[in-house]
Amino acid sequence: MVGFIIGRGGEQISQIQAESGCKIQIASESSGIPERPCVLTGTPESIEQAKCLLGQIVDRCRNGPGFHNDIDSNSTIQEILIPASKVGLVIGRGGKTIKQLQERTGVKMVMIQDGPLPTGADKPLRITGDAFKVQQAREMVLEIIREKDQADFRGVRGDFNS
Repeated sequence: MVGFIIGRGGEQISQIQAESGCKIQIASESSGIPERPCVLTGTPESIEQAKCLLGQIVDRCRNGPGFHNDIDSNSTIQEILIPASKVGLVIGRGGKTIKQLQERTGVKMVMIQDGPLPTGADKPLRITGDAFKVQQAREMVLEIIREKDQADFRGVRGDFNS
């Protein structure tokens, strides 16, 4: 949910801070746990207001359209880094490939597009769902990337044979 809370370019978290009068710091590292620590600094009233606003975003994201899995104790979240040159391949034209992967595996996949990394950087792909299905989905994504690499390699070798 961190991406939803921060928002594109940090605009969502800035708005929450402005509305509540509370400073919000989200840990950049999760230390292997699925949650990220969040420090709220301000008056007791501003902290309560910020908690309420944060809670609303989390609820809206969990229960909103496109969020297929409610995150429960059986859910696993795994992120894999997709090479910048392969991000488009995994997403597919109009999101077709990533949608098909989600339908076939029964998981939720989100390519984390905004962040401190430059545009041409590798992007994390977040996969959420049942642990077994998450692992299956991860393997399918890695297979798509491997197949593309092999096709490129065969294409290059083929040029030398002519």
